[in-house]
Amino acid sequence: MFKISSLKYIPVMTLLLTTTGYADFQFVFNDHTYQVITTSSTWEAASAAARSKTVNGAQGYLAHIDNLQENTAIFDQLIANISSNDFGNTSSPDGGGAAYVWIGANDISTEGTWVWVDDGTQFWRGGQGGSRVDGRFNNWPLGFEPDNWRQQDAAGITLTGFPLNMPPWGAPGQWNDVDINNNLYYVVEFDTGNTFEINAGHSGAWYDPETSGQGQLIDVEPETQFMFLAWFTFTDAASNNPDQQHWYTAQGNYSGNTAELVLHETLGGLFDDSRQPVTNPVGTVTLRFSDCEQGQMGYNIDTDGRQGTIPLQRLIPGSGDICEGHSGQAAITTEAVDINAGMNGAWVNNETLGQGFLIDAHPNPDGSNFIFVAWFTYGDDTASGQRWLTAQGDFEGATAAIDIYETTGGRFDDPLIPNTAKVGTMTIDFTDCSKAQLTYSLTVDELANDMAISRLIPGGQALCAELAGTD
Repeated sequence: MFKISSLKYIPVMTLLLTTTGYADFQFVFNDHTYQVITTSSTWEAASAAARSKTVNGAQGYLAHIDNLQENTAIFDQLIANISSNDFGNTSSPDGGGAAYVWIGANDISTEGTWVWVDDGTQFWRGGQGGSRVDGRFNNWPLGFEPDNWRQQDAAGITLTGFPLNMPPWGAPGQWNDVDINNNLYYVVEFDTGNTFEINAGHSGAWYDPETSGQGQLIDVEPETQFMFLAWFTFTDAASNNPDQQHWYTAQGNYSGNTAELVLHETLGGLFDDSRQPVTNPVGTVTLRFSDCEQGQMGYNIDTDGRQGTIPLQRLIPGSGDICEGHSGQAAITTEAVDINAGMNGAWVNNETLGQGFLIDAHPNPDGSNFIFVAWFTYGDDTASGQRWLTAQGDFEGATAAIDIYETTGGRFDDPLIPNTAKVGTMTIDFTDCSKAQLTYSLTVDELANDMAISRLIPGGQALCAELAGTD
């Protein structure tokens, strides 16, 4: 099947990035980019802040929702990323005490004339007994809202249903008109279109800060528009072996800013052993990128019915510069070079197929070069289930001598904090843009060896050669 050999990471596989509150987040739906701002603001302050934001040159505005699919996509992201413990920071006393997030619908200028703030399009006339304008979408609980109770002139999408503590007439995800002076979170929309295409600079390590200790490594080959993804995670709490290390891979073609990949599970191998494991398709993943620093991954795991969406951001902050420089470019030959960002992606040892490495290297012009490696492998004869390790640290020239870590005790797509401990060391010497020699020592397991590794995806060395000036 495939081989992965080494993957480089950032400060200790805990990803050493943890959150103390609820952060702003971004996602993409139907070629529009959305940012959810978790600073509580009045409607007018939120609208002004939205207009001050840009993504890829597109100016922001409070979200304009045209159909049920868009409403559902926004609501799903809100529920996935805002904890119920935080609902008190975005609640409306005049909205039945429920939690809301501002959208762009309002009747500030003329009571009962409901319009979208971005373009003034009217979609509703009247109050709770009103009607649609030209068949345009709304998501009021019909017959109940909008009721203009206490001069309510702007709409929020509810996270909880409303009112609280009594039989509700508004369901989660529906709209309610509330006082514009409420302090709520808000959704900003950008008409980015499908202008920011996936390129070789998207290769590297990505993760969701809410589930630190898990993550994805991506390898993009632009000549054939092919993407390979390795996903290091844990088993689900409901599985036969809960909260154990687990990993998947996905691969397939991409187009524009979207990659739709087949998800695979590989089982039955042994650590650094030529025994052939078995790989089977188990579902699909879809990746979309709004820019070089933000994206999202939707997953459907058919074998057990799990599905969801994970927001993604760069593991190494600021490592999207190569991506920015290659936006809109396609492919870019191979000679001996120092480590550069063109070495990012999947590497394998041909003697241990079904295992391998993903690398994310970020040369810093100030000299603090950093490399992260994820190693997808298995246990030994006594514990031959899936196992993954990470390694990270500084590099110099063509050599990276870095520490290896193991992260355990996590749970699939869950913010449960895992444990990370150093378990050994690794040295990688790159012969050129396609080949390297990897030496490891796992002191905890008393294992040591060296292996030759090479690119998993042929042709993936083009960016490396370009950056080194050897193309």
